[in-house]
Amino acid sequence: MKYKELEKNLYKYDENGRCIIDVVINDEDSIMSPFSGCYPTVSGEFSEFIESRITRHHIKHQATINIISDEIDDEEKKLYSQAIKNNYCEKYIDCRKEMIRDFIISGIMLLIGAVVLTVALIMDSLNRNLLLLEIYDIVAWVFIWEAVDVVFFKRTLTNLHRKKYYCLMNANITFQSKTNK
Repeated sequence: MKYKELEKNLYKYDENGRCIIDVVINDEDSIMSPFSGCYPTVSGEFSEFIESRITRHHIKHQATINIISDEIDDEEKKLYSQAIKNNYCEKYIDCRKEMIRDFIISGIMLLIGAVVLTVALIMDSLNRNLLLLEIYDIVAWVFIWEAVDVVFFKRTLTNLHRKKYYCLMNANITFQSKTNK
């Protein structure tokens, strides 16, 4: 079987190309976090399940979260929809902050690496202690490599998570009865 055929068997799509994530709720208490209080928050297990159903392909398109349960009334539908959106909005904001922080940290590390490398080059031109010169050289390249690692590798993964959370934050949330399924 080809990849596309396998993917069609694993995921459902609506007529607009949106990925449909079916979530069957057997226990209504499993949706909300027991610690949410007055601010609606979904449980970690519920959130992880939804996140595990989104792939890179789905991030490019919108998603629909279809909650299947017979126990949810109209007031709870509003509460659950808001809790899901709040959860992914918070995660999206956290990813944005992390990307900005990582960019600043990598700039600082690059600057430190450049300064240490400059000191090493000055010491080399003055024919100073070769052992200390090698240590400065290694320290400089470690700082420079870490800056590159954070910007190009870690930032890419964080950006992927940010896009996933954005997709889920803007997902259509529908409710369906188990008997209509």
